[in-house]
Amino acid sequence: MIAAGTIAAIGAGVSLASSVYGKYKEAQARNKYEDWINKQSKKLDSWYAKESNTDFLDTAEGRSTASGLKKTLTANLKNQKEGAIKTGGSHEAEVADKGNAFESLGDSYRKLAGLGSQRKANLRSMYMNQKGQYDAAKGGTMQGEANAFSTFANNAGGSISDWINIGVESGAWGAGGDTEA
Repeated sequence: MIAAGTIAAIGAGVSLASSVYGKYKEAQARNKYEDWINKQSKKLDSWYAKESNTDFLDTAEGRSTASGLKKTLTANLKNQKEGAIKTGGSHEAEVADKGNAFESLGDSYRKLAGLGSQRKANLRSMYMNQKGQYDAAKGGTMQGEANAFSTFANNAGGSISDWINIGVESGAWGAGGDTEA
């Protein structure tokens, strides 16, 4: 027959080994997750650097808007010229109409500049929000790592205590006697 102390020692050893293996696998998974977070964070930094340094008029939206403004100006100037010819408008009136059209175009471009500033503010807000989420995830993994180490240390200490108690109870260390199972 196997002594009860031996069975208890084997159980404590298996418990410690499974705890070590579990913490090892947990650490591997945590490292993989941290690597993913770091890669995503670097992608975000790269995206933000590119987007925040891109002028609004260099974006598809900005180019489309500027193109639309130019088409509208061209159409308005053509209509004004045709209208002046039909109604017999003076050259001075035609020049004044052109001046008004170009002033309107200038106002529109100033508004585009405002959209560029708004775009940059929105980009910054999106970036900071996402960056905060990645930082929170990193903090969570660090807290998880600390908790895992604490749990492991408690489990290891409990297993060592069990082994000492088994040794004492079995008489291996001078107290008590070995009992058969």
